[in-house]
Amino acid sequence: MTFRQTALAALLGLGFFAPLQAAPLQAAPLQPHTATYEFTLIRSAAGSGVANAAGRMTYRLEDACRGWNAGQKATITMELAQAGSYTFGWSLESWESKDGQDYRFFIKHLTGNEVEESSGTASLATQSASVSEGGAESYDLALPKGTLFPVAYTEKAIAAAEGGQVMLAAPLYDGGAEDDIYEVSMIMGKEIPVDSDLASEALSGLKSWQVRAAFFKQQSDQSAPDQEQAFRLFENGVIDRLQLDMGDFVIEGRLKEFEPLPGC
Repeated sequence: MTFRQTALAALLGLGFFAPLQAAPLQAAPLQPHTATYEFTLIRSAAGSGVANAAGRMTYRLEDACRGWNAGQKATITMELAQAGSYTFGWSLESWESKDGQDYRFFIKHLTGNEVEESSGTASLATQSASVSEGGAESYDLALPKGTLFPVAYTEKAIAAAEGGQVMLAAPLYDGGAEDDIYEVSMIMGKEIPVDSDLASEALSGLKSWQVRAAFFKQQSDQSAPDQEQAFRLFENGVIDRLQLDMGDFVIEGRLKEFEPLPGC
């Protein structure tokens, strides 16, 4: 799975920081696949009002020869102690060139009964993105040097873990931050023992790492991240135990169904 869709800078001054655009690293080939995750509430802060949460997310990564087709669809329902239930979710369809230079997307955000749509294209050749909001408003967005699209970020993260790097940071653009770009700080944990607590036998024999990631909106003046995630990352790009930290509560997605897909 590629990162984000929907503040780990502590090691910056300790010699562990390694920008993703530094040394060229090669990751193992990504595995095209479909996956289904079931979300449950694992923690809520006192006074948050969150009594329970449950949901489901499907993910698809297809090898389109010259690029990658990816899709996500998620719906999560919150049970609030004083205000009944509340549902939010998203869907994303995207294509990314295998050289990491071009990207296009279509996103729907669901909040209660409201649906917001956006679509766009982005190119590293022009360092820009062109986005349309609901077919009405459109704008251009400059992409900073070193920006990566989701699949390229995933490949770099795997290569960094393989190379023993501890921390990575780079701008990430997936179209999900409205008129902004995420600066992602990622800490790569130690390698998890092979075949430990596997959700699918198809992942047997693969290396994996525990990873934490913090997403900061570049144009925000807030020091806290917009969102934090933790997950188990396999060397073929599959993830499990995806924890989404929403501040007052944390939900976890467990891999329940997994099917490898053929390559190009």
